[in-house]
Amino acid sequence: MVSGLIICHQDPDVAASMPQWLEVNPEMAVLTTPRTQVLLPYYGVGKYHWHDVVEEPSYTFKSGKRIHFTEAPYLHFAGAFTSFDESSGFLFSGDIWAAIQLEWRLIVDDFEAHESVLDLFHVDYMASNIACRGYIEKIRQYRINAILPQHGSIIDSNNVDHALHYLEYLVCGTDIIYPYLTT
Repeated sequence: MVSGLIICHQDPDVAASMPQWLEVNPEMAVLTTPRTQVLLPYYGVGKYHWHDVVEEPSYTFKSGKRIHFTEAPYLHFAGAFTSFDESSGFLFSGDIWAAIQLEWRLIVDDFEAHESVLDLFHVDYMASNIACRGYIEKIRQYRINAILPQHGSIIDSNNVDHALHYLEYLVCGTDIIYPYLTT
């Protein structure tokens, strides 16, 4: 039985199926941020139980498995967050490290080549390098074995450091629109 639904941001590819999942189990917890929570009723759901991942940044399932949530403001939504499963070391990154790929692979085998398909999304949809660096600073505490973005290939342990470096030094969003304001 599905007991929890993690809604890392409000986009339809993440949240539009929420009403159907709540029909399966009306008692399930919807785990999200207050900023996202404000928009979820527009999907036509009635009352539901929700867990504020900002106020309580971890959640323990009935199985005993624990997941930690990290806010990722403006990557690419103000209320975005990621989920880290401490038992596997997997970071479920939502749209962070999402790739737009015509030639898809399950696992990234050449990160340098993969950067070009990351750029197709990140350069336009991520807010700024400040937002990227702020998020990287928050997740340095985790021992990440793999990054699993919502779109694109899995970034395995051989490429996690490359992925962190990519995001930390990414020039995107307002950095491009207002280059004269960056420091």
